[in-house]
Amino acid sequence: MFDFTIFSFLIILVFLIVASIYDIKERIVPNFLIFILFAIGLFTNIFKSIYFNSFKFILTSLLAITISFVIFYIFWELGIFAGGDFKLLVAISALAPINPNYIGQFIGFEIITKPIFSLTLFIASVLSIAPLLILISFFHIFFKRKYLLIKDMFFTKSNFKNIIYTTLMLFLITSFLNIFNLNTPYLLIFILSIVLFLLFNKVKDYSISYFYIFLGVCYLLLSGYSFFVKNVFFISNFISILVSIIIILLLMIVYKVIREDIFSKYINLSDLKEGDILYYNYYLKNKKVIYKHLNFFQTIKEIFNSSKDLKLIVDSRYAKGVTNKDIVFLKESYNNNLVGRTIRIKKSLPFTPSILIGFILLNIFGDIIWIILW
Repeated sequence: MFDFTIFSFLIILVFLIVASIYDIKERIVPNFLIFILFAIGLFTNIFKSIYFNSFKFILTSLLAITISFVIFYIFWELGIFAGGDFKLLVAISALAPINPNYIGQFIGFEIITKPIFSLTLFIASVLSIAPLLILISFFHIFFKRKYLLIKDMFFTKSNFKNIIYTTLMLFLITSFLNIFNLNTPYLLIFILSIVLFLLFNKVKDYSISYFYIFLGVCYLLLSGYSFFVKNVFFISNFISILVSIIIILLLMIVYKVIREDIFSKYINLSDLKEGDILYYNYYLKNKKVIYKHLNFFQTIKEIFNSSKDLKLIVDSRYAKGVTNKDIVFLKESYNNNLVGRTIRIKKSLPFTPSILIGFILLNIFGDIIWIILW
């Protein structure tokens, strides 16, 4: 009997190999490859439904396509990956809505029968490229001496103050909750901690002198109660909070250096080509060009809020990169002295080879990620 599972695996494998070659050489996944794969997926599942006299195969395929399209469209809209990757994952879900489990079933891994294989494939693809990104970052930090930049950014007066402020506030809040043994749900404790933290921040923003007085009074009251009533003082909490804040701040600085100095660079505007991914968004405001870099939450906010005074002209969110129209706009802006001669772009790696690696691993071991999360 014809093995549809092996057929689907080989078809997708061949298409991913060809698409990876295109992505590495030309940094694009051709639409004709995606459309052919998508058509093969639909026709295969239609034929399976007829062959086995059951509509479940085509219905499962359509459900997988719908789930993949909705989720990956949101990812594409947020600029997480390019349109080619978006369409490729949807096409794969048409042919293989459920991941086969060639070897995993022999070592005890169950088969996930829900049509979410493309979601697992996306996660596995990201994880497969992560080691390479870590190695590149490690090389630049230690061999390109980026650790000197990290040190300069970490040892600043403002960071020292922020560490002291945050440690004192968090220690006071956690000590208060521990000493009074509040038997409340964790969610309520979390909300209460945020409220207290915001209260301290309000006082600090209003007056730094009042902040220290307020903090000092709270510490005196808490210390007196803990020593004379409870006979305990949570010094270990103070140390753990201090260490945690330092580690978090250090990680944030390392991430900033990786994002801004390792995976981005400046090039001449004349060298900008189609597909390059800009670091900044470019806006037109009162016949002037301004640019800014958006974080994740600012990106979400910009999607749902449009400003009449600020018109987005070149969008850096999309992994597809700049178009010829964007390049013309930037060059005309330079000719009118609205932008500089150099422009900042992101360094990127082709994502399709990661999809290929993730696909091979998942077809060997099964949907391990969903087995863990389920």
